[in-house]
Amino acid sequence: MTEKLYINDSYIYEFKGIIEEIIEKEGKYHVVLDKTGFYPEGGGQPSDIGSMNGIKVSYVYIENGTIYHILDEKPESKEVVGKIDIPNRVDLTIHHSGQHLFSSIAFKLYNAATVGFHLTKTKMTVDLDIQLADRQVREIEAKANQLISSNKKVKLYYPQANEIDKYPLRKVPKVKENIRLVEIEETDFTPCGGTHVKGLLELKLFKIKSYENYKGGMRFEILIGDRAIKDYNNKSALMKSLTSEFSFNQLQLLEGLIKLRENNKELSDQIKELKEEQLKTLAKTLPQKALEKSGRKYIIENIPEASGKDLKQIAQTITENEGFLLILASESDGKINLLVQKSKELDASCKEIYKSISDKHGLRGGGNDNACQGGGKLNVSAEELISLIRDEIV
Repeated sequence: MTEKLYINDSYIYEFKGIIEEIIEKEGKYHVVLDKTGFYPEGGGQPSDIGSMNGIKVSYVYIENGTIYHILDEKPESKEVVGKIDIPNRVDLTIHHSGQHLFSSIAFKLYNAATVGFHLTKTKMTVDLDIQLADRQVREIEAKANQLISSNKKVKLYYPQANEIDKYPLRKVPKVKENIRLVEIEETDFTPCGGTHVKGLLELKLFKIKSYENYKGGMRFEILIGDRAIKDYNNKSALMKSLTSEFSFNQLQLLEGLIKLRENNKELSDQIKELKEEQLKTLAKTLPQKALEKSGRKYIIENIPEASGKDLKQIAQTITENEGFLLILASESDGKINLLVQKSKELDASCKEIYKSISDKHGLRGGGNDNACQGGGKLNVSAEELISLIRDEIV
């Protein structure tokens, strides 16, 4: 069984070890040492990364008490020097200690038990079994930062199973041997095998970034230390850009943006009304341009800047009258829209007409004998397409 150096000291970043076994799997080397400072993935915490004799250690896992280090290359010497990636270890360590801090405060203040914990290199989430109000969430955050400022110490204990009752544990250990307890001074006592800080001041800053109802409880995304500082800096830069762009100070920003949104809605409603009037006007004037042939009144027109929905609305109004067959085109969103629609009593197949056009010009679409619609990207403009169709049909 591999000796776990990190279990007693999370600040061991370099160590010497002896290779006991190397297993090759799929081009990678799974290396077993007599002792290691590398933390293997487990307990919600990702594994350490680093190097071994200069060879990259990309992942570490534990299986049946044996710790395996995955390397891209096979070490040549049995004696190795392992080096932990310090920034990565520190980041994971402060977040794991921060999770203990959060869970203990939530439990003490609101009897909320932690039922989930997931930590990655970019995100940490903690799940509680109950839902909290905004005010309660802010109280937890404030209490966490207060304890960080007071630099409560973090201590480790290694009791026997029959000694567990001596400690005021937040939860009972899952194992019966090799038990390790983590204490946050005057705050928390809980079993854990992960890496932890020696004092809470190392956490620097505690921030609950977001929270949401989740499986009957609540999920929290939490930022600690440099992650929290980076998030603050990013939001501060964003706030500065927004206040500059919209000429508001920070206190006016929300109110100002709400007002802009309301003004924008008013303008959008006015534009919508104007567009509706424009479409109604087109539906009245286009029949005057109809070309009559074989008892049919053809309207073959380009409607600039109209959407496919606009074309449909125009055609729907006109074909309520008898004898019309419409072929309408427009350009929007970088493509050509085409609609073929007829008055219901007219003896014609829009499906066949559309197919003949699409076969020649490479359009896509579908429909039935009464109406077909589609479009695509062509080498010609909508106006040029309509001109070609007009020459072909009329």
